[in-house]
Amino acid sequence: TPTPPAPKGRYGAQWWLNAGEAGHPANRPNPDLPADWYFASGFEGQMVSIIPSRDLVVVRLGYAPDQRSWSMATLLNSILDCLPDGGGVTAEQGG
Repeated sequence: TPTPPAPKGRYGAQWWLNAGEAGHPANRPNPDLPADWYFASGFEGQMVSIIPSRDLVVVRLGYAPDQRSWSMATLLNSILDCLPDGGGVTAEQGG
């Protein structure tokens, strides 16, 4: 659940959210990923990503001092593409 002052539903209870503003799905922080995606961001690119609608948890322990050297959305969409029910965002997931 987003914290009350969280702009665009981006943050709640120590997790970064992809919920976005109600009624504006294209205005989510990362519209290329499902609306129910949330993640914890750690040191030097470490992260825990969770997509409940896909029963998916991804833990990245890689070292990336330059955050521009990798893309979380690219990594997650590559994993989603490998899942049996197809990849990418569906309309049901807020795409």
